[in-house]
Amino acid sequence: MSIDYQNLEAAPVDHAAAHEALENGHYLKAARIIRQALAESSALDLFLLSSAEKLAVYYLNDGEFVAAACLYRSIVEAKTKVLGEQHPDVRLARHKLELALWHTGGITPRLLSSDS
Repeated sequence: MSIDYQNLEAAPVDHAAAHEALENGHYLKAARIIRQALAESSALDLFLLSSAEKLAVYYLNDGEFVAAACLYRSIVEAKTKVLGEQHPDVRLARHKLELALWHTGGITPRLLSSDS
């Protein structure tokens, strides 16, 4: 099952800044913009979620597991707010978070709860 598009609404996000940061290889800046936007939004922004997931995969592939886990935590929180705990997209995002956490060697979601 995928995202319920009826629950989507426009979210005020500076997509240009996030996209520019990603394109220029400023991944920390892009991650900060994306995480803040996900935390502040009451809606699911598909572009933002897509950017967050691509960046998280980049971090996983680059061995930056804590950075990937932080992004996945933000993705889980954003999807949970709109879709609810039991939605398949939330469960999949949570699984990806758990995978990133496993790769860190034992860092728990509680340790990642503060901004890095």
